[in-house]
Amino acid sequence: MLTEVCPAKARIGIKGYQECWRVAVDLFGRNQVSSFVIAGLGEDRDSLIEGAEMLCDRGVYPYILPLRPIPGTPFSSSVPPDPEYLSSVYQDVASLLFRHHLSWRAVKAGCVRCGSCSAITRFEEN
Repeated sequence: MLTEVCPAKARIGIKGYQECWRVAVDLFGRNQVSSFVIAGLGEDRDSLIEGAEMLCDRGVYPYILPLRPIPGTPFSSSVPPDPEYLSSVYQDVASLLFRHHLSWRAVKAGCVRCGSCSAITRFEEN
């Protein structure tokens, strides 16, 4: 699916992304680099959590976002993820953030600092 929706990202591959995250964390520091993780694309829940843990292991904040279908795009007929599913993902990822000493409170700038597009910051508080 990634090759169809985001061919350039697919060409980079996971190893390419891992190297970019490594360089970014070396440059900006742990907890100052984030990566969007979109929930609701038909992903395997376990792989989403494993991916979030891989990011945490590297000092990258996994910013969990629900799919928000936009009219006129290939995903316009998609349905956002079920709130219970998303809540359980947020809970598990918040636990990972805690274990890896990552928090939105320490982020200095960017989407995670704002927090408006995701409820993950609220789950860190529980």
